[in-house]
Amino acid sequence: MLGDVASVVGSTGRGGCVAAGDGGWGIVGGVVEGYQGAVPVQGRVAGSNEAVAEDQRMRFRIGVNLGDFIEQADGTIYGDGVNIAARLEALADPGGVMISEAGHMQVRREGDMA
Repeated sequence: MLGDVASVVGSTGRGGCVAAGDGGWGIVGGVVEGYQGAVPVQGRVAGSNEAVAEDQRMRFRIGVNLGDFIEQADGTIYGDGVNIAARLEALADPGGVMISEAGHMQVRREGDMA
């Protein structure tokens, strides 16, 4: 499943995907790309789960935020943008996507929000 996440994140041509413990993060070109990537990732994970017993299924929570971050040479990222995305992730339903208000407004302007 991490391969699915990495392929979607990497498809923007500007992103990167880093696994960390039982979580991870993707860096994409913008909040629209983040949202457009998060939705198919959840779809792929749900599809992968169909053949797995209910108690063995993996369900990711994804938080999408529009914000600044700082990336160190070793790939570590931090800053308000990351902190808010992590909090949004915690608020998302298992298998769901939670997007910040600022991100939601930008995605709506692009016309790509379901």
